[in-house]
Amino acid sequence: MRNVTDLLSGAGNKIPLFKVFMSEEAISNATGVLNSGFVGQGPSVEEFEKQLKPYVGENVLTLNSGTSALQLALFLAGVKNGSNVITTPMTCTATNTAILDRQAKIIFADVNAKDGNINVDDVLSILKTGVKASAVMVVSWGGYPPDLERLYNITREYDTVLIHDAAHAFGARIDEHLISEFADFTCFSFQAIKHLTTVDGGALVCKDKEQYKRGKLLRWYGLDREGKSDFRCAQNVKEAGFKYHMNDLNASIGLGNLKYIDWILERHISNANEITKGIEGCNKVGVIPNDSSRSNQYWVLTILVDEVDKFISFLDTNGINASRVHARNDKHECFTTSRNLFGLTEFYSHQVSIPCGWWLSKEDIEKIVLTIRRYCDGVH
Repeated sequence: MRNVTDLLSGAGNKIPLFKVFMSEEAISNATGVLNSGFVGQGPSVEEFEKQLKPYVGENVLTLNSGTSALQLALFLAGVKNGSNVITTPMTCTATNTAILDRQAKIIFADVNAKDGNINVDDVLSILKTGVKASAVMVVSWGGYPPDLERLYNITREYDTVLIHDAAHAFGARIDEHLISEFADFTCFSFQAIKHLTTVDGGALVCKDKEQYKRGKLLRWYGLDREGKSDFRCAQNVKEAGFKYHMNDLNASIGLGNLKYIDWILERHISNANEITKGIEGCNKVGVIPNDSSRSNQYWVLTILVDEVDKFISFLDTNGINASRVHARNDKHECFTTSRNLFGLTEFYSHQVSIPCGWWLSKEDIEKIVLTIRRYCDGVH
């Protein structure tokens, strides 16, 4: 079995599925912070949040990880011991371990067999049975948002909270609106191999201004860091919080890399479109259908094939890394379900992700297309 590092640049001569983007400005910024004598949460964090707003939304809180964003969102949503959370099983385990950390009960909804996103009809059917859910957790698989507008309307009808794990979908829009407009809480990841990296980090966008203010206190123990007193610990902490804040070192790296985010996003999208066009008509490969109103940010390009392991092996032999990326969560021992997830079984048995990132050269794209077409033609 391959190690995850095999999918990264630096692990060999193969075209990597993932690659870390690190600009010279990010390195220079980080050096400046390291030499400044102050590396905690400060002016770089404040500036980073300001520059993030056009991409993620107004009420943004930067945090030390995308997982912290999920955990804080669940806390703000009132999820606690015994709560029910409807969620997707087709995601990184961090999405759902965050729910277990709140000692809540997971109810897995099925996913769409064609795109891997949560099946909105199944979410509705669960709620119609009378289940009281404290939250509904959804994911934009590979960067393609689910039907967030319909999901948000359903959660209003059933008096629950919509949390969107948008770790794959930085900058995504629906009908030109930021995706954060369609959920109570939207969570982003700036982990090493995401579109935008701060080495590690994340952000939470709150739809409600009061929840944003509350989250701002909770990310650092419940303390008001904008208060006038130099001795913050003398404050009366009204609600116990966490140590989830971002620091200036990570923020400075984010600021340096953010200068290139438009180019990064454009490259992911254009590369994915070029590869998709190049493999069009291949009888052994299917592409995920896209609703043109929902922008696909293509963190990875997920395609559907009949024999996943055989396909991955063929690409690997020809110098291209591919992977399922995440395992279906319902098969992990820590997550149990008695529901029949037919869409998930269909999607997972066929889905595989191939490179489409900013690092691909014209020759890389041609090689990926040619290799997949050779596979489809039976040239093994």
